[in-house]
Amino acid sequence: MESLNEIYDNLLLKNGSFELKYNDHFVDNFLSNRDCQYVYVFYNQYTKLCKIGTTENINRRWIDISNASGMKVWKVLTIALEADYDLSGKETEKLLHEYFKDKRKIGEWFELTIRDLIKIRYLFYHIEGQDIEDAIRECFCKKKY
Repeated sequence: MESLNEIYDNLLLKNGSFELKYNDHFVDNFLSNRDCQYVYVFYNQYTKLCKIGTTENINRRWIDISNASGMKVWKVLTIALEADYDLSGKETEKLLHEYFKDKRKIGEWFELTIRDLIKIRYLFYHIEGQDIEDAIRECFCKKKY
């Protein structure tokens, strides 16, 4: 079975992308301040299910999902994708939904293990994106004293 990174690389090559090569503070500033899409994994500690989705406003989506669930959900992983460089949020979300289709429980909610989440984290680090938030340890690894 191909790794998530290999699947992502193959999709990126099929869709065509370009490599940014520059040494310009103006371009850096422009890229860091533009709109982007987020792909996220939220976790509901009561149902033990993870939601894989995409949004343009990660904090609004997190609040909406928490309110709809009737409880706070954890932001386990998020990546801000760069337009015209990375796959779109929808394409990345579709890749994850397809890869974890056997773990789908209802809608966009999946029964993922820590190992699955680490695979997603490695994919996100492979993509690089504009920004990555990783709270796997905080959500799943309890401190023992």
